[in-house]
Parts: sequence; C-alpha cells; structure tokens
Amino acid sequence: MIEESELIDFHKEIANRQRNAYNRMRTDINFLKDNLLIEIDYKQKIILGKSPRQRSMDFYDENMPQRSFLGLGIYYIEKLDGDETIKCLNMDLVFHHSAQTCVETIKGIEFARIQEVFRKIDKKYWTIWTDCGNHFR
Repeated sequence: MIEESELIDFHKEIANRQRNAYNRMRTDINFLKDNLLIEIDYKQKIILGKSPRQRSMDFYDENMPQRSFLGLGIYYIEKLDGDETIKCLNMDLVFHHSAQTCVETIKGIEFARIQEVFRKIDKKYWTIWTDCGNHFR
C-alpha cells in the first residue's frame, strides 16, 4: 500500500507541475513575445447524416461517413495602442475522414499555418501542448 500511495503522489506531483507550467506559459507576456503557445486536441469523431436522437443502432452505423475534429488553441500577444494583451485564436479543423494519425495531425497543422489569420500572428518559436494520444507522439 505504501508503494502504491507513493506512486500516486508522484504522478499527482507531475500533473501539478505540468498544469502550473501550462498556465504560466499561456499567461506570461514575456514568454509569448517570442513564442506561440499552441494547444492541440482531437475532439470527438463526427458522424454525418445522423443524430443521437435517432435510434442508437442507426447512429453508430459503420457505413455513415465519419469526420475527425481537430482543435487548435493558439495563444499570442496582440499589441493595441501600445498595450500588449494575450489573446487565444481557436481554430477547428474538420478532416474528410476519421483518421487521427500523426501524419494527419501534421497535415492539419500545416493547413492551419498557411491561413492568413495564422500567418499574421506566427512567431519563430512554437511551444506545443497535447495530451498523450498516439497521434501526437
């Protein structure tokens, strides 16, 4: 029991350090002057043409087209009248298929990067936060 308790405490400490580092980075104007902080996460898969209100067997029909939904939260500095403010640009990307792979994730980031709204705020350095999904490894 003592070893399990120590292991749980160890993982809690890691989680606290990660949370503190993330919160510090996304709220630190000095850090964000040279960096974009990009939070990336896949949301649920979307099934087109059906809704959960329909019979449950129909909703999970494998023949219905599925889409992947990738969310990007991009923290950056906006200068307005000499004042610097931290802003968050949310970009949601919907893929034409349901694959959530590393290759598709990179393609999504590359697509976001060429958009005018992203090019206006792009920085030399990026700090990326993700969960531990296989598609982010």
